[in-house]
Amino acid sequence: MVDDESGISRVIDTVALTLGFDVMSINDTEQFEKAFETLDPTIVCRDGVELIGVLAAKAFAGKVVVMSGSHPSYIQISSAMLRCVN
Repeated sequence: MVDDESGISRVIDTVALTLGFDVMSINDTEQFEKAFETLDPTIVCRDGVELIGVLAAKAFAGKVVVMSGSHPSYIQISSAMLRCVN
């Protein structure tokens, strides 16, 4: 889970843990890039579009859940970027 809002992260972490997922929360892209080297994530949840380029550069083949409390267009932009990458 990569999100800059810790309250939102805690809620999503709790739900994911309840569903049986192993969870690691990170609050910025730089931390994620460092952690990605040692992890093998199957799903990445992210608020916003910044991380999609990082995932593409690392040839991430897992699932990506993009969330945004900002503007609905962020979700549309992220979806379009993911389709282009895959």
